[in-house]
Amino acid sequence: MKTLFLSFFLLPAFCNVRADDYLMKGNIGKYPVVFDLFMSGNQIEATYFYTSTCIDIVLKGERTDNGVVLYACHYNGNIEDTTETWQLTENANKSWTGKWIGKRGKAYDVVLAPIDVNTIRHPYAQLPIVKEFKEGDAYNYVRSSMLQVVKDTAIAQYGKYSLRDYHLKNARIEMFEIVGGMDKTLAAKINSRLLNKFVEHAWNYYGCTGNDTPAYNYTIYPPYITDNILSVNITADYYCNQAAHPDFTQDPVTIDMKTGNELVLEDILSLTATVVSVDHEGKWSDYRAEIYGPRLLALMQKLHPHQMSLINECGYGTVDPWRYPTWYVTEKGLYISPSFPHVMSNCLLPDWSYISFEELKKHKNPKKHITLP
Repeated sequence: MKTLFLSFFLLPAFCNVRADDYLMKGNIGKYPVVFDLFMSGNQIEATYFYTSTCIDIVLKGERTDNGVVLYACHYNGNIEDTTETWQLTENANKSWTGKWIGKRGKAYDVVLAPIDVNTIRHPYAQLPIVKEFKEGDAYNYVRSSMLQVVKDTAIAQYGKYSLRDYHLKNARIEMFEIVGGMDKTLAAKINSRLLNKFVEHAWNYYGCTGNDTPAYNYTIYPPYITDNILSVNITADYYCNQAAHPDFTQDPVTIDMKTGNELVLEDILSLTATVVSVDHEGKWSDYRAEIYGPRLLALMQKLHPHQMSLINECGYGTVDPWRYPTWYVTEKGLYISPSFPHVMSNCLLPDWSYISFEELKKHKNPKKHITLP
């Protein structure tokens, strides 16, 4: 009873700690920056980027009599190893001023003023990821408005379709757009979906790289494109600033070339008459675990009996890896990769895990008019 009373008594005090978040822009000397300062009790943190690079630099610090002092954070956590120190004071007009001091003592004046995100003319405001930023992540909303995108001059032909690559300036985050071979309105819809994926990875890249120059290695593979389907595989292996370990993600996208809509796995591979939308999170999880996953497992056991029956640490012959697989379409058919936690990353991307077009025709979704080879 005493423990319960103490927990109940302490909870309101904890919840009433005031948190202040200051999103600002300004200059370190002559260098423009965007700066996000978060203060909650004695917890003082900040993240900022130079507008010339957009790459995060993370700071931690403490309150002083006149404001706050902040230090660049490094993986070893030693403030003594910091490459920069900030001394900031809040002014009556909500601006902050002070000094940026480098490791060798060189100092610059700092001037920061609040940002009103509603005044930003965002070039990608129509993208779903940018709308999410505006609703709940003003810092990345501001940063995504500053993306420096470079379009290649070369045009690549994929059958009748003309594609042009583009990339982030000074970074190997790439994507392509359709510039010929189809209706311009439909091409614009498809290009918007591809651009949304590009901005997602730009966001990941900028938030991952930073203080300790960690790695974010992004790869986009040649697309599979027909009059019916555009499918492209994207991977990234990364070791983010202050992360416990490196990680890997596979992030393909497949689009219906007739409608411009993104496809889900059930659109290509129908294994049950009842499909639960991903929007119904709890029901969708149960559906994948109890219906779709077991049926996909059975299909893979039929198509790849040897690989699926091997006794090893991967457990391809169990349902869990097949509940939420990643997938994309290739010249060989549907590639489908089982999912595993980080500690089993060696089990990802088996080279045999294909479902042929001939087999896919047996599992065509009757509600979708998608023609496969």
